[in-house]
Amino acid sequence: MSCNSSTDSIQPTDLASSGCLETDCFRMKKIYDWVKILADKTALIMIPAEDLPKVQEAVANGHTIDVVSTSPVSEATADVAQVTRETTTCACVLIRKDINLHITITDVTLGTTLSQFTRIVQLFDSSLVCFPEGMPESAIKPSINEIEVNSLSTAPVDGTIAFGIEICQDVTVELDVMVKLDVVDVCSSRAGVPCIGSLACKPGKATFPTQCDTDCV
Repeated sequence: MSCNSSTDSIQPTDLASSGCLETDCFRMKKIYDWVKILADKTALIMIPAEDLPKVQEAVANGHTIDVVSTSPVSEATADVAQVTRETTTCACVLIRKDINLHITITDVTLGTTLSQFTRIVQLFDSSLVCFPEGMPESAIKPSINEIEVNSLSTAPVDGTIAFGIEICQDVTVELDVMVKLDVVDVCSSRAGVPCIGSLACKPGKATFPTQCDTDCV
């Protein structure tokens, strides 16, 4: 039997006996754990000193004020701040996130922009993950998927505006390994903390071989 294309039905056993079917080794990610975390935080953002009097005057005059903030995921970063071992297979991971808030304060009554500025906000979250002894901390990889920011007030208090910030993030524990590939099963993400809020974390798509350890769940 040749290995060329044919209209005949070819069974796997035929391929194996013909030498057309071979077992290969591949370098791929071994996933020890994969959690999703929803950060639900509040941040007080200081209005620039040069713009604060204009905002206060508009509020005092009873004008309608609109506060809008955007925070692109592409500008956000997530890093491992601390790893504390809990058991021989589990560790508590502290994740540090830096996000940019692009804020615009508008006097809707007059149709004018009172202030437009950017602030960097640093937030922290933690989760228990599967982390066997001997594994390097570089195997823990946090990432940010979605960010939603909403102003909680329009009138400044002590020169600040309150914002609610929700961040959907993944934390995986993974290493490159050599795998002899016969059949590839997959694992899906699990919830790291309850997702409560207007921003619902979307379930992760299964793309990795089954490697998830449930001892830390």
